[in-house]
Amino acid sequence: MKASKLVSSGLQALKTRIAPTMTKMTSNPLPSAAVNSVPRTFYKRQLPSQCTAFDSTEGKRLFMQALQEGGMENYFSLAQQFVTQNEPAFCGLGTLCMILNSLKVDPGRLWKGAWRWYDQDMLDCCRSLSNIKKDGITIEEFSCLAACNGLSAQMKRADNVTLEDFRRDLVKCSTITDCIMAVSYSRKALGQTGDGHFSPVGGISFKDDKVLILDVARFKYPSYWVDSKLLYESLLPLDKTSGKPRGYVILRPLETPLGLLTFRLNKYSWRQMEQRLVQQLPRLSSVKELADLVAGFDKASLVPLIDERAESAPSAAFEQFVEKLARTKTYQLFTDAQVRNPLYTTLAFWAIYTQTSIQAWCSQPVLLELNEYLDEAFLPEFSEQMDTLRQQLASLTSCCTNEQGCCRSSCCNHAK
Repeated sequence: MKASKLVSSGLQALKTRIAPTMTKMTSNPLPSAAVNSVPRTFYKRQLPSQCTAFDSTEGKRLFMQALQEGGMENYFSLAQQFVTQNEPAFCGLGTLCMILNSLKVDPGRLWKGAWRWYDQDMLDCCRSLSNIKKDGITIEEFSCLAACNGLSAQMKRADNVTLEDFRRDLVKCSTITDCIMAVSYSRKALGQTGDGHFSPVGGISFKDDKVLILDVARFKYPSYWVDSKLLYESLLPLDKTSGKPRGYVILRPLETPLGLLTFRLNKYSWRQMEQRLVQQLPRLSSVKELADLVAGFDKASLVPLIDERAESAPSAAFEQFVEKLARTKTYQLFTDAQVRNPLYTTLAFWAIYTQTSIQAWCSQPVLLELNEYLDEAFLPEFSEQMDTLRQQLASLTSCCTNEQGCCRSSCCNHAK
């Protein structure tokens, strides 16, 4: 009894002590503005009825059927590399990263430790990641990034292809192992929330005409099956940035692997350089002046025009490449130019002036003299590396040419 009274007395004392505090707390609740300032959060979204969840009973049946029909040839390589986009606006980067690793493209760049591997944060050759984080990438930029990183990218807008064309490409990309389709579509057309989005196609069921979308926004929607006709219709709504329909990109590995060297330009710096070339070239009267212009770009840039992809010891073949490059007539133009690396500036000179869009601004006498130097760029010992560098510049040019408002990008709508 004494113990019971002691406990009761202690509880009463505790209530007396905390009562004023409790009264103060209840009489001074948090202001409504403070409550409203707490951000609303989400955990996934419910798939609309027109999309069949991959892990549902029907989704599993479609998978087995598509597998037996031969329409899942790329599924397993993609599944091994399935990623979640790193940022709400990184659907394009997540999709491309997944496809690059699925197609076993060597980035020639270190990821972590001693390993070369593609990560979404490495895909910045068109625009800075901080810029992409705000508003995503367009389908032109997606194609540019793919080409800069060792893929053949065939972009098709929905207004330029029929439903049957789209279905044929779906079949092609689902029945062979070195061809993957990435779709840029409107979520609204599929009954989902948000709007612009990128994801890879994982396969197709011919009998049911269903396409598997491996959605990289795994925090929002699972993978799902959707009718090919509905998917095609989701490509048709206009992208607010370009004023054009969305579409899809067919991606395959390049026959020639990426070289050791790469341009350190993005589409903005290349466009500025292009504009300067267009202004200056008609006034120049010799190849030496053309070389001085490229040397000036190198000196003014915070980073080298061309740099090495991998931080590793050069191979014997690359050392021979460098030795042969140092014996060229073009190299002699840069030996006294005080550039960072005369060898790499030589390659930049070749890559820039072999672009037909640049040659168009040269006078005829200068062009005749220039051709003597450009012939060296097509020698067999330089062709593989030069093909990569020329393709990079061509991709950057194409990105800006095809995209209205090149610097504006809001292809991905990240509404909840």
